Parts: sequence; structure tokens; C-alpha cells
Amino acid sequence: MAIGDRIREVRKAAGLTQEDVARRAGITLKAVGELERSEVQDPHISSLTKISRALDVEVADLLREPVPLGEAPAGAEPATSYSFEIATAPEVLLEGLHNLGIPAGWTEAEALSQWLRRHAENS
Repeated sequence: MAIGDRIREVRKAAGLTQEDVARRAGITLKAVGELERSEVQDPHISSLTKISRALDVEVADLLREPVPLGEAPAGAEPATSYSFEIATAPEVLLEGLHNLGIPAGWTEAEALSQWLRRHAENS
């Protein structure tokens, strides 16, 4: 599922319009629409951060692939009140992120956000 589809799904689950999200995030309505239509292939971390705050979710929640109920790994916690559960990032991914210099003990969301920041800085 594309990130734009996930943004749209989370927005609708929250009962918000694109205009609501744009206003809360401090970005243009056009930008929200372009993101939801996946017209922006590599959205900037600052845009994702603003949208995640507007939707009251972590950036990592927008990046994770949704897992249908019943298919999530044992012990996986739903990230929000969506109608589906979101699986936690695999330990292999976290180990790889820690190997890149992310301190042990960080949450998955912190690790993924840090990786995104570094990726954006190096792009």
C-alpha cells in the first residue's frame, strides 16, 4: 500500500477532511491531495511529520504496511484506533537501524524517524 493510501485511510478513520489535515499540519490543501494521490514519490520527512501530528499518529505508523486483523504477529499492539492492527517492525530492521548508529533502547518509531531524517539529509 502506498503511503498516500495510508494517509488517506488514517485521515478518513479519524473523520477528517483533506482541508482539516492541511489546516492542522500547516501545509496546503494541494500538498495533502498530492500526497494522498501518491503524486509525490518521496515525501520530505518534515511533511510526513506535520501530517502525522495532524492525524495524531507517529510517522512510522504512516510508513508501516497495515496487517489485517488476525495476521499480526503475537503481541503486536495496534498503533491507533484503526480498524486494523499494524505489525511492529521486524527485529532485523531494527538491528540494521541500530548498526547504523541508532542507540539501543529507542522505540521503533524513533528508530524509523531517525532513519528517515538521515535519508532526507543525504538525499
